[in-house]
Amino acid sequence: MNLNTAVVKSYFKSLIDLAIKLIVNPAEFFRTMPKTGGLLDPMFFLVVTVLLDVLLISFESFVTHGVSVNGLSMMFGGMIIASLIVVILSFFAAGILFAVWSFMGSKENYETSYRCLAYMQAIVPVAILLSLVPYLGLLGIAWWFFLMVTATRVVHDLPAKPALLVFGIIAVLIGLAYYSSVSSAIIVCRLLGLPEDGTVEELTRHLAIRQHLDKQPGQLSTGERQRVAIGRALAHRPSIVIADEPTASLDPIAAEKIMALLIHLVEEMHITVIVASHAWRHVNKLGLRQLSHRTHRSDGGKVTETIVTG
Repeated sequence: MNLNTAVVKSYFKSLIDLAIKLIVNPAEFFRTMPKTGGLLDPMFFLVVTVLLDVLLISFESFVTHGVSVNGLSMMFGGMIIASLIVVILSFFAAGILFAVWSFMGSKENYETSYRCLAYMQAIVPVAILLSLVPYLGLLGIAWWFFLMVTATRVVHDLPAKPALLVFGIIAVLIGLAYYSSVSSAIIVCRLLGLPEDGTVEELTRHLAIRQHLDKQPGQLSTGERQRVAIGRALAHRPSIVIADEPTASLDPIAAEKIMALLIHLVEEMHITVIVASHAWRHVNKLGLRQLSHRTHRSDGGKVTETIVTG
C-alpha cells in the first residue's frame, strides 16, 4: 500500500514538474519533450489539468456566491463531463494542429502534435486566474501564442515567420472575441449601475448568454430572452425574486432546463425566490416548497380573509 502511494505521489510530482518546466522555460521543455511513447501520459496530464480548471472555476463561484449543495454537485458533475469532452475534442484539435504543422513543412507525426497540445494546457489554470481581472485574460491568449510559436521552432524545426502569421491570426481572433465579451459585460454593469465585481460575467457564463450581450431583444430566441430576463433579475443580487410563470412561453424540455437553472442560481446566490407556476412536474422534481392559499369572505361581504398554508 505504501509502495503504491509512493508511486502515485512520484507520478503526480512528475506532472507538476512538467507543468513548472513548461511555464518557466518553454523552449527547454519542448527541446527535451519526448516525441513518442504513446498518448496515455499526455492524455492523463490533460485530464488532471481539466480537473484543476474546474476546481478553480468552482472556487471562484463559491467565493462570489457561497457554497451550496447544487454548486458542489455541479462541480463534481462538471469535472466528469468536462474531462470527457476535453479528451474527445483533444483528438480533433491535435489533428488540426498536425495538419497546420504539416502544411508548414513539419515531418513530425500526429502523436507529437498531440503531446504539444496536451502539455500546453498547463498554462490554462494560470490563464483562468488572470481572467478574474478584466482584460488580463488577453495575457493568457498571448502566452498561448508564444508557446505555439516556440513549439513550431523547437519541436517541428520550422522557421518562426509562418507560425507568427498563422497562429497570430488565430490569437487575434480569439483576443477580439474575448475583448468584446468582457467589454460588453462591463458596459452592462455601468448601464445598470451594478458594481463591477464579476457578478454579471458569472451570470452570463452560467446562463450561456455572454455572446448575446450586444444584441437587441428581437434578435434573441424565446429561450434566450428568458435566460436574459433571469440574468437581469439576479444581477442586482436582490433579497427576493418573484417569478410569475417564468417558463410559460417555453416548450416542456426548455421549461424544465430554465426552471432548474433559475433555482440553481438563486440557491448559489442565497436569494429567496417565490414562483407562481402551473408546471407541477417541474416544481415537484426540483423539490420546491409549495404554498397554497384560500380566500374566505364573510357573509356580509365586508371582510375578506386569505389564508396561506404550506
